[in-house]
Amino acid sequence: GNAAFKAGDFPAAIGHYTAAVIADPKNPTYTLNRAAAYLKLGKHVDAERDCDATIKLDSKNVKAWFRRGQARSGQEKFMEAREGTEPSAAPDPTSQHTTAPVVKQSASKNTPLSLFNFVRSWDALSSPQARWTFLESVHPTSLPSLFKTSLETPLLVKMLETFKVVLDNAPEVEVKESIKTYLLNMARVPRFTTIVLFMSKIERQLVKEVWDGVDAGDDQVERGARKVWGVS
Repeated sequence: GNAAFKAGDFPAAIGHYTAAVIADPKNPTYTLNRAAAYLKLGKHVDAERDCDATIKLDSKNVKAWFRRGQARSGQEKFMEAREGTEPSAAPDPTSQHTTAPVVKQSASKNTPLSLFNFVRSWDALSSPQARWTFLESVHPTSLPSLFKTSLETPLLVKMLETFKVVLDNAPEVEVKESIKTYLLNMARVPRFTTIVLFMSKIERQLVKEVWDGVDAGDDQVERGARKVWGVS
């Protein structure tokens, strides 16, 4: 299954993972891997189902929670995607109460967003996985205008930390390209070089790690953006 997945033959990978699930239904690795293959094919309902199955077998599986958020986002179930994107958000089966959604409004990449609403929604989310799901609802090209009046260093660092966690947990090419697009557009934020200038040494190292993680190319646009970010 893994060989077929790496070769880009996702239907074949699904077949192999399905055979593995039948042979060993209590192993969460197979449903988790099959969910990844379903995501590649845009079969978000199937991916969500496999993530649910994985979480039932291993409630602490971070990748399963993260991929379920991706699957729900793919179905435009944005509010559900923001809920339960980390193990700590799992409901206690012995409890008579359920956790209310952290963010009540749903969003799409076509929805205008003010800086105030962005910061409020961002601060309401506690995990990098939930914040990434929210960020995916914001079109990258809107970032320069969104942050044209103000972009505080703490928020920028939190966004970078989110990118780093996502890259560590879901290093697929599509994810890398998505994060790179956000980085390129953030470099167009007014006075961005000044913001970067006042970052600490540790924060600049984080910038470098994120850029290294997206496998940046060497074209003129990416070279220019890296320079703005202070990455050689």
